Amino acid sequence: MDGHYFLLVIVTSTPSARARRDLIRSTWGDANNTDITVRWKLVFNLGQSSSNEINSQVVTEASLFNDVFMGEFTDTYMNLVLKVFAAFSWANKIDCDYILKADEDVYINLPQLVTWLKRPGVPDSLYGGALAKNTGVYRYPWHKHFISYKTYKSDKLHTYCRGPFYILSHNVLSSIIQREVFRDVFPIEDAYVGLLVKRLGVEPLQLPGCVWERERNLGTVLCDLLSFVCFGDSLSAANINHIHKKYLELEKINRTVAMKICHLNQL
Repeated sequence: MDGHYFLLVIVTSTPSARARRDLIRSTWGDANNTDITVRWKLVFNLGQSSSNEINSQVVTEASLFNDVFMGEFTDTYMNLVLKVFAAFSWANKIDCDYILKADEDVYINLPQLVTWLKRPGVPDSLYGGALAKNTGVYRYPWHKHFISYKTYKSDKLHTYCRGPFYILSHNVLSSIIQREVFRDVFPIEDAYVGLLVKRLGVEPLQLPGCVWERERNLGTVLCDLLSFVCFGDSLSAANINHIHKKYLELEKINRTVAMKICHLNQL
């Protein structure tokens, strides 16, 4: 990847999830989206499968699309921190302004996100997304989110950006990579990233329009899409296709007119 990029999007995926990657390539992550007015790149981040056949298929896919970063470790939940930071270490070498980390079960309105990032007043050191506050700590050794008292003393986690989507300015990413990353590591990727950012003295920011909401059927009402930038997680392929279809409909409507219609409907 040569030259400067405004935005680098890293989507956490799994080796067997080819269909989901193709879905993202054809919807919100479409590389040919002319509504995105900056230079950007989307890359899928995955580890190794236990199946040599699947690994071979991923290698073929990577050569076809040139958008896959594959780490040399087994792709498991317990390796998620390693997986994310392997991609972050690679991203740190890319000349870019911002890095968006996203999961494969969310929808991102990239044009809206870029518009927000280019507004005056965005912090030079940015760590933003949908905030998690006062989250309890699991102390049960059998739980996949277990954190020992030795590793983390408080029974409440610090405020952090939820893992389905968060954005870092390159200077923040570079700073956490250069520090002692794997000191007191625990297997909750988003909270761990938040802890490293907290040690830098950077405050997490609630991004306008970034909503972590699994229950609501976003996209059934066109008006919802005027304000949302990031939505998820746990979206099905049908959900993502439906939301994208609604966005395409929105593109055909003058935005000012659409907002007036939505306002009248709420009266």
